[in-house]
Amino acid sequence: MIVKSKRSFPLLLALGITLFLAVYFWLMAAFRNDVRSVQKLKENNTATQLGIEYSQLSSALQADLWLRAANSLEAGKSVAECRKEMQDSWKEDVSVFTKKVALIEKTLMPPDGDKKVIAQSWRDYAFGIKRTP
Repeated sequence: MIVKSKRSFPLLLALGITLFLAVYFWLMAAFRNDVRSVQKLKENNTATQLGIEYSQLSSALQADLWLRAANSLEAGKSVAECRKEMQDSWKEDVSVFTKKVALIEKTLMPPDGDKKVIAQSWRDYAFGIKRTP
């Protein structure tokens, strides 16, 4: 015969909640690791690396222009002169940037091939651009 006690109910409830939380957090940790491993695979992808490279090139180009303009302004040039200098530098820098981007596009845009594979590489490229810190 099972003896029911009012004291055992809170203990059983606490054990049940503890077991539930342990399983819940274990599952969440396992899922989080799967997501991280998928992201690591994507980050090692060539198209993703190209996206990161593109984003870094673009950011570096912009930063260099603004830094040069700030240095010129502190050196005594007027704001209008600095703006003109930035525009001229932009034209030169964009031509170098365009050549580098052309190499990236050549890699990502083969003349023909499996459309699903190409589409996935474009998604990975976009992921790389967005992912850049």
